[in-house]
Amino acid sequence: MLVSQNAAFHKSHFRYGSKERFSLLLLEPGETFFKDYAVNLNGSELRQKSDTLLVEWKNCRLRVCSKSVVFEPPVNDLSPLIKVLFRDLIGVPQCIISKENDGTVVRWFFISKKHTLMLENGVVKPFSSVMENCRWEFVLLFNSLNDVFHSQITKLWQASTESTRLTVSDQNHIREAIIDSALAMINFDKKWLERDENILMEENCKSIGPLTARPGLIVLTDRNLFFVPINDSSELQKFEIASIKRALRRRYALQSTGVEIYCQDRSLVSDIYLAFASQETRELFMNKLASEKKSICDKNLGELNSVTQKWMKREISNFDYIFYLNLAADRSINDIHQYPVFPWIISDYESSQLDLSNPDTYRDLTKPIRCLKPQSTCQPQGEI
Repeated sequence: MLVSQNAAFHKSHFRYGSKERFSLLLLEPGETFFKDYAVNLNGSELRQKSDTLLVEWKNCRLRVCSKSVVFEPPVNDLSPLIKVLFRDLIGVPQCIISKENDGTVVRWFFISKKHTLMLENGVVKPFSSVMENCRWEFVLLFNSLNDVFHSQITKLWQASTESTRLTVSDQNHIREAIIDSALAMINFDKKWLERDENILMEENCKSIGPLTARPGLIVLTDRNLFFVPINDSSELQKFEIASIKRALRRRYALQSTGVEIYCQDRSLVSDIYLAFASQETRELFMNKLASEKKSICDKNLGELNSVTQKWMKREISNFDYIFYLNLAADRSINDIHQYPVFPWIISDYESSQLDLSNPDTYRDLTKPIRCLKPQSTCQPQGEI
């Protein structure tokens, strides 16, 4: 029997119940999260709703991304997260390293002409933009930084600002080069391996989720599958080869480069969706995986006729059956380009409660959507 996982289907990337409010969903489309820094915000002029505030926050987080920086106030402070796009900076961001009584102090500061306030009072609602010049000064904590940090920040600014007059293609090439450099610096700790465990393959790839794509390193061994994200090795994901039930080839962004891995039998929601740089790399990964457990590769959920018979006997729900049809059609909730589709069956959107026994509650399935309203017609309107 197919098992629906509605909770997983509707799962959010926000960590409700945890103290961390940052999410990849807060980033721009196609943006990559690089690094998380502990910082103090010192004497910055924050303009919010026409008020100018001189703020100082201790023990905060600063996320450096490919198109922006996101500042998160202290853990118990419900002040909004602040996002500043590199394209909204006035001039080149500055980094000063100085020697003080407490040791080496790294200060990073810039001036922005616009910033965005997100998750004010901890509430998910539309973001608000502040169109005012603001000066920001951060003191970085617990980090042994060198010129690499500032050089990457400068390159990200150059890839975003209009003053450099770079084409969109050139901007993307700069960001991709920085991503490749960060991927090359990922260190897979051999201590994560078990005794006598052998590495079969190491390759850069992306972990795909709804509206998110995390670059990282995939490591396949004869016992486990590891994914190390680019931004934080502590968020390493590990899957035992013995626990993997299916590995299905997928199209990601309309390219045959994806693999969706399921660790639960008859599950409709995968445990991880990987996208490789090319179809050749994907096939190499599948071959290596099949050499350890041949039965899992491209193993289907079951024959379509068998699933249809279960649906007709009401052994599975409408939701499960339609979801299965979407999976059989190469759709996935992890790929926004090929998201599952469900039929529009309700016609009553005004009643506070739906009467499921009333035929008028449902739309006429004998007609396409365009022909439901009386003034609409299904007749051709002209020649193409």
